[in-house]
Amino acid sequence: KIIQPGGDFFRQPAEGSDPQITVWVNGFLCLCAGGADCSFSYDSSLTPTILGVTDTLVDGSIELTITGTGFTTDASDFTIDVGGRNCEATVATSSSVTCTLENGPAGDFDITLWVQSRGQASGSVTFTLSLTVDSFSPSSGSVGGGTTLTILGTGFPNTMDEWESNEVAVGGSSCTITETSYTEVKCVTPKESTSRRRKRALADLTVTVNGQTVSASGQYNYDASSTPTITTLDPITATPMGGDTLTITGTTFGYESPFNTVTIGEDGAVCLIIDWMPTEITCTMPALANGQHTVYVQTKDNGMADASGVSPLLVDFTITGASPLVGSHQGGTKIKIAGTGFGDCSNVVFNVGSEHTCVVDEGGCTSTEVSCTVTKTATMHRIQNTGRHFKFGPGYVWEPATLIVRPGDEVRWSWNLPVPQEGTGIAVHSTSSASTNEYDGMGFNSQTKSSKGNLLYQFMTEGTFTYNTQDVIEGEEVFMPGKVVVAAPSEDEIVAIEAFIGDITAETIVGGSVSGPTADGCSFADSSCATSAPGTASSLEFTFANCLTAEITDIQISSGAANGNVSSLMSFADSELTISGTGFSTELCENIVKVGETLCAVSSATADTIVCAVDAAEITSLGALPVTVNVQNNGDAVQKVADDSAGKLYVVPKIDAIAPTTGSWAGGSILTLTGSGLNPGDGIVTINFGELPYQTACAIIEVTSSKVSCTVPEAQKVGDEKTVVIDIYFGGEMIRAEMADGVTAEYTYSTAMTPTSTATSPSEFSSSTSIDVSGSGFGEDSSAISVFLRPSSVSGKRRRRSIASRLEEIAGGVSYGYGPKPKVVHAFWKSIKKERPSRSIEWRSAGSSKKKRSTERLPHLTPEDHADEFEELFHPEIEHMHARTVKRSIDINSYGQELFEAIMESEPDYFHRRRRSA
Repeated sequence: KIIQPGGDFFRQPAEGSDPQITVWVNGFLCLCAGGADCSFSYDSSLTPTILGVTDTLVDGSIELTITGTGFTTDASDFTIDVGGRNCEATVATSSSVTCTLENGPAGDFDITLWVQSRGQASGSVTFTLSLTVDSFSPSSGSVGGGTTLTILGTGFPNTMDEWESNEVAVGGSSCTITETSYTEVKCVTPKESTSRRRKRALADLTVTVNGQTVSASGQYNYDASSTPTITTLDPITATPMGGDTLTITGTTFGYESPFNTVTIGEDGAVCLIIDWMPTEITCTMPALANGQHTVYVQTKDNGMADASGVSPLLVDFTITGASPLVGSHQGGTKIKIAGTGFGDCSNVVFNVGSEHTCVVDEGGCTSTEVSCTVTKTATMHRIQNTGRHFKFGPGYVWEPATLIVRPGDEVRWSWNLPVPQEGTGIAVHSTSSASTNEYDGMGFNSQTKSSKGNLLYQFMTEGTFTYNTQDVIEGEEVFMPGKVVVAAPSEDEIVAIEAFIGDITAETIVGGSVSGPTADGCSFADSSCATSAPGTASSLEFTFANCLTAEITDIQISSGAANGNVSSLMSFADSELTISGTGFSTELCENIVKVGETLCAVSSATADTIVCAVDAAEITSLGALPVTVNVQNNGDAVQKVADDSAGKLYVVPKIDAIAPTTGSWAGGSILTLTGSGLNPGDGIVTINFGELPYQTACAIIEVTSSKVSCTVPEAQKVGDEKTVVIDIYFGGEMIRAEMADGVTAEYTYSTAMTPTSTATSPSEFSSSTSIDVSGSGFGEDSSAISVFLRPSSVSGKRRRRSIASRLEEIAGGVSYGYGPKPKVVHAFWKSIKKERPSRSIEWRSAGSSKKKRSTERLPHLTPEDHADEFEELFHPEIEHMHARTVKRSIDINSYGQELFEAIMESEPDYFHRRRRSA
């Protein structure tokens, strides 16, 4: 009869046969080849037997002598286990073996013995290791506890873990173990029970280990006469944040020592010592949780201070209720939270689950109640180039390749190529589909390839968004595709409302009702479709409900649309939007629409359509501004539009008028641009007069969404009139604005518009003297005229100097700012420069942002170094080193009118040459 199939049926054990020795390799049974006998038999005559055990203490260790039969005389032939503790055999005979027991706690232990040449011994013998307490010291200490006792004996646990179910007790209270070994244990005494407290009190000391309890021969004395005592605490209340100074007064504190400590509460939070005197201690209180906290003063010589005469410190930090307890998954619900210990709320953080905070409204905080708005926190997700490419190995595949996030979450792509080299780098961008690696022109784009860098992008709408890279290894067609799936929760979510100050969490003690917030000049939408969670007495719960989460499915520009391919939603600032979706309120004021942070005034609303007008006076331009809808007080809507840019409005700046268009050769007029969307998100507006390379800047005075003003620069007088172009750029990316019909960006410098002063009276004057200025072109509005006095820098009686000497003096005092002096340049760099004569090489640091390299170690140019031969030099280490790549304006005023006119007569092309060389 076959009782077990064999591996590949090499052989089959048969019923009734002797036990067989079997060897398996990778699941296959080996064959007993060559007639080998693989059978095994048991022989009772070879079985060792244990009969008894005795013990002796030798040099602090327990020696066991085990008697029995069938032993061998080789001590190395024995393995002995005593309740899981090794016993090392030292001497063996045929009937006994002596071994040294590993130190450990007292108790009853079964002995298991193996004779390796014969097998495990039969018989059952139990060894009892007795617990003993020989002595302890000191014999007395503080009534408040804190005295370290040293107890000598045998049978103590060797490790702190083994004390978990064992104990040293003084007067029936646990003595805290600090050090332990088989023969010695140290513990810190507890405070004496107040029920038995008197001037001198004796207490029994007992040790319990593994069911054995032994009392010391003497008693421990709680001595009140040597006990430090706390008499007062100031203050008697504390804040969760900590940081306040606690003053402890009392007696017998001793003097300052590194072994003195003040701790608060059962967790032992340290109060940092400021000053320590025999009768007064000051310390800085730590952060503390809600509740009562005993102050513990530990002294070096006298143990723990008696704190029975003072009340514990009280910390009050609780949450007792909130209303309402339902809202949108996207946040935006206003709630009130009741509790205690909020203070001015400057240090309190209110969390509604792990993905939402409740931002305290302005003026909405008291110590016992806050009004706040549930706000979604953008969770950061990371995608890294840690995946392995089938050909090029690690570093050329994104991980994870597919990422699932929620609307409003942020994704950061981070990369660091293992082998940076020329032509190799990563630039990640959005694509229109998974089948293409081309940038879609509207989404995210890190632009320039780099071996190390990162890109951060926030996804606002639901959908699946694909991305890819430029060719990572030039010529190898290596691309790194991936996708981000943005999905809102499909089910209701129940989360806890919590409050924190630093690392301290408020205790939740639910009780009493809380009145919810009130609508400001409006009403709240119906939220009866959602049911709040029941919660518990110690848990306050908020429900994010699907039925309260409105949806935006489409956004159209009803009027004011602008052309462009930056976004699928582009308009001028005075545009009107039509928003389609579900879950909107039919009451106009219950729908709050924003474009970025700017309100969009709602003009009509149904349950599925909202029409609103963008506030042209406040909106910023040249940025993708998310369009959001908040249904009071249900919360914010989730976007489910066609693509991420379809939910973000891109406002294009538009100039309707430029005034004035003519002015003085000396400049100084205030040029005003009026229109809409004139305030870019970064606040940068650049206005230049003239054409390159002779442009001069119009100094910006004011920038608003509807107006930009600047001070017109002066111009070199040429004839009676000169018309120059005005170059206007918005944002750091230098975007030109849309011009309204009939608006031309030009300005005319005119002699007729240039005021001239011919005389002043009196010719000498002091402060508070009235001065008459004669001339022409002043106009008739005195409020529009400003008169400035400037001391003459050159005496009219001085000898007239040559133009060359005066120019030399000016040049000596001018800092040209040419930067580091070029060193000898390799021909390679010169060849590159010749290929790109109009600009220098753009050096980029890791992460693709421009950054000048350090120039501290390089010699710097002086005016004498600026010669024609430098025109052909290019410094490979310094960005924009070539002289012609940086244009510098020339301040005509630094020359003075007399010198200026002399130069124009003798060297008419002087300023032209200076601008070229600068």
